Amino acid sequence: MYLDRKETERVWNALQEIRSFFVSEKNKIKIPLLGGWVANKYNKGIKGVELTELIKGRIWAFQILQKKGVIKNIKYPLEEDINGYFEFSTNEQKFKNEFKNFKKSYKTKATAYQNSLQIKNLKYPSNDKTTSKVSIKKEGNIKFCYLNIDSRNIKVAKYNTRQGRLIKRLWDYFGLATSTNEIINIIQEPKDQKNGLLTDDYNEWQKIEKIKTTIKEIQRTLKRNGLNKRFSFHVKGRKVWVENKKTKK
Repeated sequence: MYLDRKETERVWNALQEIRSFFVSEKNKIKIPLLGGWVANKYNKGIKGVELTELIKGRIWAFQILQKKGVIKNIKYPLEEDINGYFEFSTNEQKFKNEFKNFKKSYKTKATAYQNSLQIKNLKYPSNDKTTSKVSIKKEGNIKFCYLNIDSRNIKVAKYNTRQGRLIKRLWDYFGLATSTNEIINIIQEPKDQKNGLLTDDYNEWQKIEKIKTTIKEIQRTLKRNGLNKRFSFHVKGRKVWVENKKTKK
């Protein structure tokens, strides 16, 4: 059975959820219908037909695992019951085999997809410029990032933090897009190496959420200094960039 990247991702996400609930073959597993990537979208306000289609895709993923013999004795929730649950038992050996196969398959497809995005011109058409810049200054044994704008030097963050490294990168490439993978490599901290959600290619949404959180921290600093209306930050299509707010696309 051939599955494309998105289909593989759905099944892979279901497998990861099952693993998080798995105790033994003797224990039944209960997983909420509104979980995984569907819960993520729902929490962001997805409703109506779009939510229904996401739920159908989630049920489909569990049906695939049932056909493969990974799960059995399954009781499916109704599509319209967002408080419903999948209830089933698991074949441990088949689960281990499929988990390994889907992890490799999705990682390969996700990497190929991301490479195809990076092959495209990463320069955003506006190619926006700015007279502001970010500089690094050492104070004692600590390096800080400063935003130099309108004859002001605004301390943004310690350089050795996510915010510091991110603002330096964005201003070095002001108006140009950088891939989310490259950004996450720049802002990652030592503890992130233990977090598979940030190091594996197939968990792109987790990386994007970490980047967005870091941007919000930068925006709070800019707002305190009256600069929240000067710049626009963007995380779109696995690309990240900053530009002057007056620029329209």
